[in-house]
Amino acid sequence: MIRLKLEANGEYPHEAVCRIGWIAEQTAVCIIDEHGKPLWRGKCTSTPEAIAAVVNARAPHVERIGLESGPLSTWHWHELTKLGLPVICLDARHAKAALSPGEQDRSQ
Repeated sequence: MIRLKLEANGEYPHEAVCRIGWIAEQTAVCIIDEHGKPLWRGKCTSTPEAIAAVVNARAPHVERIGLESGPLSTWHWHELTKLGLPVICLDARHAKAALSPGEQDRSQ
């Protein structure tokens, strides 16, 4: 989940949260605003460089990236952190709970 607050001029501010979940070779990314409203959903290859490219393109001022635990999470956490992204690793149950009420993880 990437959480963003839109400014009055319609631009993204300096605050965002990102939720990332893995499906085999692809990673699902969801960008949401501060109210939990989805602003963008998409997928990319499951490499740290591809994930970072999506985050930097769609949410350049990301505040936090919630990384769902899984087989690649240790590698992704270390590599995304090296790339300067604010990553936290969440148990899958906690990642699901981090979604706003009514929001569902469409990647599963």
